[in-house]
Amino acid sequence: AHPMPWQALLGDRGRVIGMETFGESAPGPALYEHFGFTPEAVVAWAETLQPAPGTASLAPGRR
Repeated sequence: AHPMPWQALLGDRGRVIGMETFGESAPGPALYEHFGFTPEAVVAWAETLQPAPGTASLAPGRR
């Protein structure tokens, strides 16, 4: 999804994964791979994020 409406809801401290382009056509799984939206890539990106000040950490084993 386009990140703009989500970013507006999350504010400056939120993080969004999305696309700002369109026009590719292929089966979904092929497009996810082409654009790097694989489970491994998303997890790697999420692991680089630091929790916003004043928020709870999502440390492994905690929810």
